Amino acid sequence: MKKLKRLSFIVFVLFMISTAMFGKSSKRTNIPKFVIQYGINKKFPMTRTVSEEKIVLKNPKIDFKGNKVYLESNYQFSSPERKSKGKFYLSSDFKYDKQKEVAHLLNFSFDSIIDTNGNEIKNSDAGKSVETFVMKEIKKYLTYDYGSKYEKRNRNKTKKKEKIKDMYIEDGKFYIEN
Repeated sequence: MKKLKRLSFIVFVLFMISTAMFGKSSKRTNIPKFVIQYGINKKFPMTRTVSEEKIVLKNPKIDFKGNKVYLESNYQFSSPERKSKGKFYLSSDFKYDKQKEVAHLLNFSFDSIIDTNGNEIKNSDAGKSVETFVMKEIKKYLTYDYGSKYEKRNRNKTKKKEKIKDMYIEDGKFYIEN
């Protein structure tokens, strides 16, 4: 089931890339943030229950600044001893390996985990549980082979395979070069 969800997400992203390329002769294309946000929204909410601890992540928001990816999400943590709600913020570098044609999310860091009262709880039991869960889930997507080609549609609605030469974030925008 997870593989099917992942495959459908990738197909959707490739479809949106091909749609963004429709009729453009430019070698560099900006992929709108809403397309990427839509794909991320399909992965949430994420829930994990271990022993008597339950963690739920929902309402993710993605942003690009400089050449970094930023993710903000709500969390709910509950255990017999404690309940906590709030937001976490993390950041990562993005790199596309042109030779292997694989995208990488590198240098993940939790910038903060804040409860609803505005207190930093990164070093508490709840904060550590949230961080552990998020890192386990994100490791599934740290490296992904996007393939070397995507479909480009021209004005005659014919499809043509285009080679991806590069993917990168520049000035807060996500780009693909073909």
